[in-house]
Amino acid sequence: NTSAGLSSADVENLQKRLATLEQAVRSTTGDKAARLALTAAAVRDAVVRGVPFTAELEEARALGADEKHLAPLAPFAASGVPSAATLAQELRVSIPALAKASDAKVSSGDFLDRLQANASKLVRIRPAGAPAGDDTSAVLARIEVETTHADIEGALADIGKLDPAARAGARDWIAKAQTRQAAIMAARQFAADTMRALGKR
Repeated sequence: NTSAGLSSADVENLQKRLATLEQAVRSTTGDKAARLALTAAAVRDAVVRGVPFTAELEEARALGADEKHLAPLAPFAASGVPSAATLAQELRVSIPALAKASDAKVSSGDFLDRLQANASKLVRIRPAGAPAGDDTSAVLARIEVETTHADIEGALADIGKLDPAARAGARDWIAKAQTRQAAIMAARQFAADTMRALGKR
């Protein structure tokens, strides 16, 4: 613009500099998105493996990750998400207490209920597979099989079929298992979302 005292060469030079600056901004944004996607993948892998991920979580925050993705992960950053095997072992140890709580409810019933409960204590068959049915003994037998295979999702579903008295005995385990599942889902979603965002650039 000659009225501003700029020659056409000056204008061309300014346009080139603006184009270079725009390219640098785009490159920085793309680099940040790529770094966030890599960090999200590292967080996801650490969560799935059950190892601590404090540094990766802090890096994600520094790169501007959405806190809704990070909130379910934060409680596990220092210690790692408990493994399915660890949770299964914890539940396996508590199965006798769950059975006892269910038996206590049955023992307040009529004579035939008490007789059946006592008979089930005399002979305890450990099934090779998961038995069908929603009665307490079948559910507990399935939970035992599920803990052997570290099937946390299956165990959670079956615990939900127990009577409230027995379920109360597993309240802490249920909370821990659900929190673990939420963290794994959040980590996977975080990684998927950042990769999707990177792909749109």
